[in-house]
Amino acid sequence: MVEFNNIILEKHGKIAALTLNRPAKLNAISGALIYEMDLALNDVEEDRGVKVLTIKGAGRAFSVGYDVDPSTPERKGVGCDRTEQSRHQSLLRGGRP
Repeated sequence: MVEFNNIILEKHGKIAALTLNRPAKLNAISGALIYEMDLALNDVEEDRGVKVLTIKGAGRAFSVGYDVDPSTPERKGVGCDRTEQSRHQSLLRGGRP
């Protein structure tokens, strides 16, 4: 299994649990988190033993939404946000950017 920095993926028999793991940022969605979620969802989909997937957020919030913090290293500025959001949404719908 892949090691993740922004999520936790656990499997217990027929149940997989995916936890958004950026509690200091209230689990704000970043490019890295989306990428890791895509890998995890592919892993769960390919595992024929898993029948249920739960998704939760670590800490006090499920997710506050998209990370627009200008100090986030992967953020290139306001002009890139729309393109990045479209790419992230495409990944979550099962598409490829």
